[in-house]
Amino acid sequence: MLFAKLPIKFMGILAPLATVFPMFLTSAIAHDRFPALNPQSVHPTRLSQGIDSDNPGLIIPTEDRNWQDIFQSLKQKEEEEPSLSARSGEEAICLVAPAIFSGIKLWHSAPLFMWQGTVNKIKVRSRNTDQEMWSQEILPEQSSILYQGQFLEPGIRYEVFIDYGLSESIRFTLELLNSEEIERISRELQLGEAALKSGGADPETISRYRVRYFMANNLLSDVVQEILAVENPSNDLREIQQNTIKMLCD
Repeated sequence: MLFAKLPIKFMGILAPLATVFPMFLTSAIAHDRFPALNPQSVHPTRLSQGIDSDNPGLIIPTEDRNWQDIFQSLKQKEEEEPSLSARSGEEAICLVAPAIFSGIKLWHSAPLFMWQGTVNKIKVRSRNTDQEMWSQEILPEQSSILYQGQFLEPGIRYEVFIDYGLSESIRFTLELLNSEEIERISRELQLGEAALKSGGADPETISRYRVRYFMANNLLSDVVQEILAVENPSNDLREIQQNTIKMLCD
């Protein structure tokens, strides 16, 4: 794989996320991305069933795994299906998210963009209407940014342009899961989190459940986004956050 041997400025990765993620969560709730729970429907035993009996297309993680195991699983997936990369002269770009894997489908309607190298600009355009959804100039020291345009919609394919170098561009498409899948996942995540909270789980255990859920359902760009979204990480998770770009691009 072609990639740039560049230093990773981890604080530059997390600093913008720390301010944007709370805003995203507030907006997501306001847009009914997370429907209200019926507390009577929350059963801790559901976490051990392996599949959602109401929604058999989804897989529920059946046992907890530590961050290192999750890290190794993600690395193995990346080796099977490498990240998008490109080179122009001395300029090299490796895209980690959301372009980490081909056939990109997402649950998050405000995806995280993450890369190694120097990106000049990111643009997102609807292929259905040709409407530009978002365009953002990127600072030289940046290696990640959260999408801040209008929420992406199910059923629409979006074209992404990553401008780098003098006049080069990486181009790929992404789309959200369909509405039914998004609702099912939102509901399952809420049920799982509520069950864990009722059992006294700490916030990082709940975050790990979300990561494992996305991993089990092969939503790998969402896995990366969830890993980077965890605040006040343990030492093990902090090490993984710091090495995400290096692991997926080297």
